[in-house]
Amino acid sequence: MTKEKNMNKQNENIAELTYDELTHFEEFAIKHGKNIFIISAGLVILVALFLLIQKYSENQEIKISWQIANTQKAGDLNNIINKNPRHPAVPLAKLRLAKMLFDEKKYDDAMNIYKELVFSDQPEIAYRAKINFAYLLESMGKNSEAAAKFAEIGDQKTLPNDLLLEAKYNTARIYNSIGDNGKLNEALSFFSNLENSKKDSFWCIKAEKLGTGNATPTKKDQPGN
Repeated sequence: MTKEKNMNKQNENIAELTYDELTHFEEFAIKHGKNIFIISAGLVILVALFLLIQKYSENQEIKISWQIANTQKAGDLNNIINKNPRHPAVPLAKLRLAKMLFDEKKYDDAMNIYKELVFSDQPEIAYRAKINFAYLLESMGKNSEAAAKFAEIGDQKTLPNDLLLEAKYNTARIYNSIGDNGKLNEALSFFSNLENSKKDSFWCIKAEKLGTGNATPTKKDQPGN
C-alpha cells in the first residue's frame, strides 16, 4: 500500500513539473512571440536562400561541364579552365586540352600539362597522363625514351588492366620500330603468358599481329583522351 502511495506521489510530481514547464513556455511565447516569429521567418528565408544558391551552383557546374566537353578550340578550353580552376572536371579538361595541343604539334605546352597531371589525386587521370606523356616523347622523335617510359608504366602494379595492356603493347611496338628485337621479344612475352580468356582484348590482338609481323599503325597509337 505504501509503495502504491509513493508511485502516486511521483506521478503527481511529474504532472506538476510538466504543467509548470508548459506554463513557463506559454508565458515566454506570449512575451516574446514577435521575436520568435521574426527569428523563425529569418531561418526560413536563410534555408530558402541556401537551396537557391545550391541549385544555382549545380546548374553552373552542369553548364561548365558541358562547355568542357564540347569546346573544340584549345584557347577556348584553356580560358574555361582558368576561369573555373576548382571545378571538379578541370583535371579531365586539362587532359583534353593537352590532347588538343598535341594534335596542334604544340608538344612543349602539352608536355607541361602532362607533367602536372601525373601527380593528380585522381588515379585514372594520372595514369592516362603518364601514358600520353610517353606517346608525346615518341612524337618528338625520342623513341628509345618513349619505349622505356611505356615499359616503366607497364611495370606499375596498380595500373588498371586496360592501361596495362596499352602500355605493354606500345613498349613492344616501339622496340619493334627501332629494331631492338631483344626487348621486343621480352615485351611480347608478357602477352604470350596471359590466360587465354584475356587474349581477345584490343591490345592483345594488336600484340599478336605485331609478333607475326602483320601489325599496321592505327589511330589508337597516339594519346587517348
